Order: sequence, then C-alpha cells, then structure tokens
Amino acid sequence: MQIVQEFASMKSVATCALALLTVATASIPASAADYLMGPAAVAAPVTICNEHKVLTRVVERFDYADANLLKRGLSINDFSNITYTRYEPRTERNLIERHYCRATANLNDNTTRTTWYLIETDMGFAGAIGDNVESCVAGLDPLYVYGATCASLR
Repeated sequence: MQIVQEFASMKSVATCALALLTVATASIPASAADYLMGPAAVAAPVTICNEHKVLTRVVERFDYADANLLKRGLSINDFSNITYTRYEPRTERNLIERHYCRATANLNDNTTRTTWYLIETDMGFAGAIGDNVESCVAGLDPLYVYGATCASLR
C-alpha cells in the first residue's frame, strides 16, 4: 500500500514538473529547426522586387535572350503579381545577400509567363557598384541555364 502511495506522489511531482517546463518554454521564442542551415531569414525590404532598375534589368536580359537565342520576337510589356519569395541574409558563411522574387510577365504576344528573378546586393560591376540581377522566364529557357522550370531562382 505504501508503494502505491509513493508512486502516486511521484506521479504528481512529475506532472507538476512537466507543467512547469511547458509554461517556462512557452515564453521562449521559437527558432528554426534546421540548425545546419543557420539562423532563420530576417526581415528584408519587400519593395526591392518592385524597383524600376531591377525590373528594367529583367526586361533587358529577356530582350537579349530573345534576340540571340529564342529569336521569336518576344518582349516583356510589363509585370503583375510581383511577389517577394525568399531572403538570404549576408552571413559569415555566405557573403552575398540575396533576394528572390516572382512576377507574372505580360508579353507582347498577349501571353503571360511566370518570371523568377534573383537580386544579389553589391554584386554589380567590380563586385561593389550596384546589384546583380539574374532572371528566368518559365518555358523560355531552352538551355536550362537556371534548371528545369527556373528551379535555381525559386
């Protein structure tokens, strides 16, 4: 009988300890579960995807690709549904800050295509002047420079 009472007492102590642990950890902010990849992404300027100079660079790259590779007479009229999809901050292991974006490109043949683009800050001319912009219009990358369906820019 005494063993049953001691077991019940230990069970209530364990229940109390578990309740205290739950309350104590509830006030700690959550963090990313993938410790190998480093800290979770931090806030970044969402407007960078909408910047005129960035969108102009996407259009210029597409115009060059069409004139020299596709040869279909296509051009981008404008963009809609511009979305900021991912941010990779500059860290000790990764010295390049990257912003990933997606938009719908409205083409001159009255079609729309999903366009993925990446902005690497401070990676322009000589690695210091301006930003580098890489872009891919889905279905119009026949050499798969950015992988199937522009995978490396997503």
